[in-house]
Amino acid sequence: MRYRLAAVSAALVSLAGLGMAPSAVAAEAESSAAASCSGSACDGRNPVAEGCDAGSYVLDAGYAEADGVVELRYSPACGTTYARVLYSRPGAELYIGGNSKSFRVRVPEGSTSTVSPMLYGATTAFSGGAIALDW
Repeated sequence: MRYRLAAVSAALVSLAGLGMAPSAVAAEAESSAAASCSGSACDGRNPVAEGCDAGSYVLDAGYAEADGVVELRYSPACGTTYARVLYSRPGAELYIGGNSKSFRVRVPEGSTSTVSPMLYGATTAFSGGAIALDW
């Protein structure tokens, strides 16, 4: 599988990120739980709560000063994809889509990062006005 870095314009939602350097783009997610679902049975579930973030890796990532870092991640343990945003701001929206389904989540109050629900066969993740990822 190849890795690629893309920052493509997408006029969906304006975010005012913190403008921090993306030092954690390559950081692997950690989880203490074993994977509890797989494939489409994981759709809509939280990858951290289900243990699917353990061993996950970045398929595509983008950075924009206004949005922070957006990653499209794959979980071999669960066979699903999810998105993660880092260095953003509370209330910022993160989307993931594919297979005629999509999910949206907001960065929680007091935080600058979050993950989307999982989506089996997801091919797109986007956040803010400057980052759109397609796999």
